[in-house]
Amino acid sequence: MVRYWLSAHTVDTWRGFLESGTQDAGWSEKKGKRVKQIQPGDRLIFYIVGEKVFAGYAQVTEGHHYDPSLRFAGDRYPHRVTFDNLKVLDKQDWVSMDPFKKELNFYNYHKGIYSSFIWRSPSEFDQHDAGILIGKIDEAAVK
Repeated sequence: MVRYWLSAHTVDTWRGFLESGTQDAGWSEKKGKRVKQIQPGDRLIFYIVGEKVFAGYAQVTEGHHYDPSLRFAGDRYPHRVTFDNLKVLDKQDWVSMDPFKKELNFYNYHKGIYSSFIWRSPSEFDQHDAGILIGKIDEAAVK
């Protein structure tokens, strides 16, 4: 079964990620245990902290591998997964969660205080939330 994972970025790490042209998503040393759960076929859903928006998604093609050379915005992200089929929204099309946040189980579960879910990235979305988020990203991509 496909699993869906939040991949949280700051505006700076998102910009660095896109500019690098990499097909690896990376996380810090302390996130390694959760990254090891991500498998080929899973999907990453990209969230921009601070902006509170979703900016795209991708399909994982290679599970966890370790490479300390990946750096964005001066930080090291050695726990990686490789992806393909990246769908990235232009900044003006980023999807704000505000209009539909009460439809999302993770928002309701955390009673609207969902920052721990975001900062724990990679965090797993349930199928319901993933379907809504990917649908909203796809809608924004065709505008």
